[in-house]
Amino acid sequence: MKRAIIITFILLVGIFNACVHDPSFVEVDPDPTDTTKTDTMPTDTMSTDTTGNTAGCDTSIVYFNTDILPIFMGNCAISGCHDVITKEHGVAFVNYEMITSSDHIVPFNLDKSEVYEKITEDDAKEVMPPTGRMSADKINLIRRWILQGAPNNFCEPNAGGCDTTKVTYSGFVSKALTTSCNGCHNSVTKSGGISLDNYAGVKKIVDAKRLYGAIARLSGFVPMPQGQNKLDDCTIKKIKTWIDEGAQNN
Repeated sequence: MKRAIIITFILLVGIFNACVHDPSFVEVDPDPTDTTKTDTMPTDTMSTDTTGNTAGCDTSIVYFNTDILPIFMGNCAISGCHDVITKEHGVAFVNYEMITSSDHIVPFNLDKSEVYEKITEDDAKEVMPPTGRMSADKINLIRRWILQGAPNNFCEPNAGGCDTTKVTYSGFVSKALTTSCNGCHNSVTKSGGISLDNYAGVKKIVDAKRLYGAIARLSGFVPMPQGQNKLDDCTIKKIKTWIDEGAQNN
């Protein structure tokens, strides 16, 4: 009788232990009411949300601050045309509000966007800018941006630190100068006899040891860009790297 009771007890203990979960394999939510958990869902990078992307630039998206504004600053907002002083036809293409005012840009609609009509005009007397049609690459960027909804979006090219490796003229330097310098120093107006909208003009000022000193605002140099904030440290560092590596037309 005692033996039967002992055997029954052992069997019950074995069954009970077999049903207990090993805690190392159980996912436990420490606080089910905590609503501040990190969202692990992927971000919709095709959104036209104007909050921007501070994590870096997505090559599948056209951004206003890095792609579109430099085009307008370098080709339209030049002295004598659509800069803040001249305002040809009452239009200054220097910021998002002015560029998208009225029917100059109609989100999602190329046919109704006057800017797109002007930059793709076949008549040489009507095409903008008057110096000649923009490159196909620039026109395509504007086209894609309008079809995205012409958002006031932005990204941070220097997210994750200032990468000074492989700095090229076409990939970085020309774009930086277009945004901040070409409004005055272009092939049309040549303020101070300086043209920075082409490689030859940039190389000339580099060889004269004047570009870095001006943008870094060193003693003895005229601070550039005039009337604007100093370029950010990373941009200056990248341009200096390009200069130190020979200022190549790369």
